[in-house]
Amino acid sequence: MPMLIEHIQKLLNRITSTISQPTIAVPGIAVTIREGNQPPRTLVSGVSSVQTNSPVTSENLFEIGSTTKTYTATLILQLEQQQKIRVGNTLTNIINRCLPNKYVDQLKNLITKFPFLGKISIRQLLTHTSGLKEYETTKAYTDVWAFDRFYEWSMVELISIAAAENQGQQTFHYSDTN
Repeated sequence: MPMLIEHIQKLLNRITSTISQPTIAVPGIAVTIREGNQPPRTLVSGVSSVQTNSPVTSENLFEIGSTTKTYTATLILQLEQQQKIRVGNTLTNIINRCLPNKYVDQLKNLITKFPFLGKISIRQLLTHTSGLKEYETTKAYTDVWAFDRFYEWSMVELISIAAAENQGQQTFHYSDTN
């Protein structure tokens, strides 16, 4: 494993050393490696802020954005393969079985306020055909963002502002709301 760790560290250093190239903008990176029962090893390279030139540490948090969609879709399809859920199920069908209790009442309230939400299927969320508007383009979101970029939105708030401006179309439209 030490040779693998060394090789990965060299790759990370090479990636972050190319930040002056306009096509590659990776100022900093952190990778955690786990193998068997060994304690995890975190490798870091580059800076966490190009303004302050602060080095990346194992404590830095990184936004991974839409990368999570792939993992989520994979897990959902595995659950379907195990016959634990069906992608054709609507949110109303799965809300009690698949969500942590702290969200159930909040989402039921949203479905009461916006009944079309309860008819959206898992398939529609996975394929971006739910009709939900991209929350980042709503007036409610942009008004708050203009005032406080670092406002921490709850999941329920984001769904609510997207639902309030429901497009009603169920054709493909890429949306982080899904």
